[in-house]
Amino acid sequence: MLPDAGYQRCMVHFMRNVLSRVSHKHMAWAASALKAIFAMESRESALEKAECVAVQMESTGLKAAASCLREGVGEATTYLLDEYPVEHRRRIRTNNMIERLNREIRRRTRVVGSLFLVKLVFRFSSGIFFGFGRGCAGRVCFIGFGVCRT
Repeated sequence: MLPDAGYQRCMVHFMRNVLSRVSHKHMAWAASALKAIFAMESRESALEKAECVAVQMESTGLKAAASCLREGVGEATTYLLDEYPVEHRRRIRTNNMIERLNREIRRRTRVVGSLFLVKLVFRFSSGIFFGFGRGCAGRVCFIGFGVCRT
């Protein structure tokens, strides 16, 4: 659909996938190591740190976790690319905004009950979506038009 769009895997879900392959004995260490990866300022340093963590995981016998880390760290660090402004990185590294929007649509459509017309559903959900845009009038919005690039 959008051929030049970058794919960003949710950082939180990626960390959960890796930690599901870690024993309880190494859980605290692995969680802090993964947080250190995502605390890096550039993508190159994050990928280098991820490789170091993967080597340490393999040396402690966590080969499945190391394999999962190596496979997905590239997709989970897309937000660190230079193409994205630094002030947007905190918002695009997870999919919390999309999940929140979907929960809000689900909550509001449950109250209405059965919606008969497709146009009504579209109007209702787009009203919720645009309501989110108006809600950030006093704060810094997700994307400022002055920073957008064509």
